[in-house]
Amino acid sequence: MLTTRQAADTFALHVFQGAYSEAANMLSQEAQEKWTEELIEENYLAMIRYFDEGEIEVITNWDELEDVEVDNGMMLYVPIEADGESEAITVVIDEEHKIVDISFGRP
Repeated sequence: MLTTRQAADTFALHVFQGAYSEAANMLSQEAQEKWTEELIEENYLAMIRYFDEGEIEVITNWDELEDVEVDNGMMLYVPIEADGESEAITVVIDEEHKIVDISFGRP
């Protein structure tokens, strides 16, 4: 089973690679009712639309910000960077390592 950090990184990598169905499969049943594959794609593309032609990188194993315990799980931040630009995908992961909430963009 993935750790919460591995789950957050894997989700962000799926989104980055355009594997939206794989990303959606990582969501809890409740989150799947809110977040469709299309909505994940739409939010990700809107988040990075201003990135120039530089290569986009997902920063995995990022530990500059501690994982935060919230009511419904652990909140983890995964930076997405390109040519000096920076955004992030933030996820909340429950005790079953399912993603229960997603935020696109820096807080």
